[in-house]
Amino acid sequence: MLKVMIVDDKPMVCRGLREMIPWEELDARIVGECRNGKEALDTALARRPDVIITDVKMPVMDGLELCRQVRDRLPETVIFILSAFDDFAYAQSAIRYGVTDYILKPIDKRKMGQIAEKIGQIVQRSEIKRQMHTMFYEKSVQEQIAEGLKTGNGEILDMLLEDLFLKIQKAGHDTFTDVGLKLLALFLETAKSTGVSPDGFGLSFEKTSMELLSLDSREEWKTELKSIFRKAVQMVNDRKDSRSETIAEHLKKVIRRKIHDPDYTVYKAALELGLSPNYISVIFRQYTGENISVYITRLRMEKARELLEDIGCPIRDVAKSVGFLDPHYFAKVFKKTVGLTPSQYRNLVLQGEGG
Repeated sequence: MLKVMIVDDKPMVCRGLREMIPWEELDARIVGECRNGKEALDTALARRPDVIITDVKMPVMDGLELCRQVRDRLPETVIFILSAFDDFAYAQSAIRYGVTDYILKPIDKRKMGQIAEKIGQIVQRSEIKRQMHTMFYEKSVQEQIAEGLKTGNGEILDMLLEDLFLKIQKAGHDTFTDVGLKLLALFLETAKSTGVSPDGFGLSFEKTSMELLSLDSREEWKTELKSIFRKAVQMVNDRKDSRSETIAEHLKKVIRRKIHDPDYTVYKAALELGLSPNYISVIFRQYTGENISVYITRLRMEKARELLEDIGCPIRDVAKSVGFLDPHYFAKVFKKTVGLTPSQYRNLVLQGEGG
């Protein structure tokens, strides 16, 4: 609910604002009524109102000094000035203190309606900003960006962008650009944390934010941000493909070199690489089209067939040379893979040589 303070040394003005504006309907409430600028400043610092409606000429501290102090100490607070016609030129000097609007006294029913409309607009903007703050700082947006980048899934990022733009379609231009730039900054920050350097695709916040601010429409913003996201995703996928190839080729070389090691399994391979067994299994299968355990067994059986062709090499030694300490288990695996026992295979080879 929007918090509003009224500051005027005339009780009638305060009462009129309090009673003639439907604060509850606007989702707003009055958190203070003050008679001078000093009292108002103390109350504002304690209650941190979203809006202050203040007179200009008041005792102790006037409205302009109040505006200056509030702007320095509560920069997010919106300020309306109530000004008699004779004070209007004087009140205009408050523009440098970020005053949002001037309302000329006397305050009649029509002007009360104008104040209510402006309060309603502030409530709407505050709600949009609150929603945006929630989206950006409850990690949901950051988590989606991180997931899209880590997995190289551009659809996640496209859907995120569409959803955000839908939520802010009724927002004012300032809120829209603020959200767009926050999204860009969060994307770059998340990209770095996931190991994707924005420098890799020629992106800097300063340059890109200037380019975005020069665009004419929200649709152009969306198109440009999608292009940035897609470049990052492509970079992730290119890097992933290269890394997968490197891991798979490394595994193939090590497996050939350690084919005699009975303890060499996918788990040992993963430990040596500092990766999970599931991860290297997925990578190996994607790159070679073959399960890593099946590949190890196939390579061992190919080497065994080669060794079995040497009649001087006992089957027990053949088994040991391809990582099997138990020759009976070796024979079982060999038959399952080749369709013959080691002895049958050797005899077939000898018959071929004799014929």
